[in-house]
Amino acid sequence: MVRGWLRSRRQRRLLDEVTAIWCEVLGREHVGPHEDFLELGGDSVAAIQIISRAEELTGAELSIQLLMENRTVAAMAGELERVLAGEAT
Repeated sequence: MVRGWLRSRRQRRLLDEVTAIWCEVLGREHVGPHEDFLELGGDSVAAIQIISRAEELTGAELSIQLLMENRTVAAMAGELERVLAGEAT
């Protein structure tokens, strides 16, 4: 039970952190968890900046492909959760 709570807490923290990164990089006050990176005006420069910041956050080496395959804050945070848990492929 405690383990599930900790996982949920980490997921929430990741979601908040990824949201903050996207807002800053994309110059937006708010980004919803299911808004698409490309539809928000994301481009290759923004993608590099987001991945760089996510690498700082997680301490993991990440690729642009991670963002392109997980183009919402919620999806990216979920994938980062898997990376941190050692489950990513």
